[in-house]
Amino acid sequence: MDKYLNPLIKKFKENKDAGIAVWQKKYMKSKFEFLGLKTPVRKELMFRYILKVNDSDEFFVQKAIGWILRQYSKFNPEEVIEFVNKTKLAPLSKREALKVINK
Repeated sequence: MDKYLNPLIKKFKENKDAGIAVWQKKYMKSKFEFLGLKTPVRKELMFRYILKVNDSDEFFVQKAIGWILRQYSKFNPEEVIEFVNKTKLAPLSKREALKVINK
């Protein structure tokens, strides 16, 4: 999985063209979705990639982080709460991640 996402993450962090960056971020969101949620290996990949792009101030990246955590919280809310509490997430990511849990 690293061979697919690492080049994208590198390009995303280097890209200064806002128009291209939007499409890269949407593509990255689809790759997060592809990682899946139910298997332990994919779960670890999900957390690892969230940590790699977590420093972004881009809306779509923050939204994608929150979205994937929210989806995972439907299967394992305790793990999402633990991850959110120990990781400094953007407010948008945190809000989206806990949306189902705090309902």
